[in-house]
Amino acid sequence: MKNPIYPLYLVIDNSASMQNEVDGVTLSELAMEIPLAILKLYETDPSLVSALRVGVISFNIEANTILPLNPIPKLRTLPHTLNPGYRTYFSKVFDELAVQIRSDYESLSSSYKVMKPAVLIVTDGIPSDPPEVRKNSYEKLGLKLGGAEDTSLFPTPPQIIVLGVGEADLAKILIYDNTSLSHQNKIRQAKNFQEVSDHLKAIALWLQTHVSSSLADPKMDEKAPWLDTKEDPNIDNPWG
Repeated sequence: MKNPIYPLYLVIDNSASMQNEVDGVTLSELAMEIPLAILKLYETDPSLVSALRVGVISFNIEANTILPLNPIPKLRTLPHTLNPGYRTYFSKVFDELAVQIRSDYESLSSSYKVMKPAVLIVTDGIPSDPPEVRKNSYEKLGLKLGGAEDTSLFPTPPQIIVLGVGEADLAKILIYDNTSLSHQNKIRQAKNFQEVSDHLKAIALWLQTHVSSSLADPKMDEKAPWLDTKEDPNIDNPWG
């Protein structure tokens, strides 16, 4: 029997507004603490997350894979800062994810049982690309608006979680989220710009906690989401 692999893609918005500073630190720099939370989890208990693979993608008017899907120690090579971009094109993220997820599945599936990919998108921007372009790119992932999946088009449609920071209006992009995390939950977005720093730290803690709990009781159905987003009032609502 093949051992399972749990893919996690962390997507960081690097549009121009992510260069805004909070206490002398850019939002982009703060956002890079999110993948480092997974590295800290690994350093605390390597056995817990040995089957996890992590990739990191940044995006603005284009998407760039900063770290291809790799074992967690590779997160040590991540840059601390990202070059600023311009507008926020979600279609570019979906296109990049389609390429990366398909490639990773093809390279891993001969040796491992590849679980449903989990994608966490952290953004502070309203999308700038046309809705129809975003929709077409989203459907390349085997996903339909409203939650339906088409595995004939794409073998491993991902679980997508969208979290907003700053003053972002998430109404236009939550349609791409297909998790059980409610839209009203406060981990979704910090409303006050002064809270952004704390919110990004809360996202990092949320991710660390949910990865840990998910892999402590791992799913074995590759069609079901492996990252459990069940709401915990102590974690998902840091402003309570």
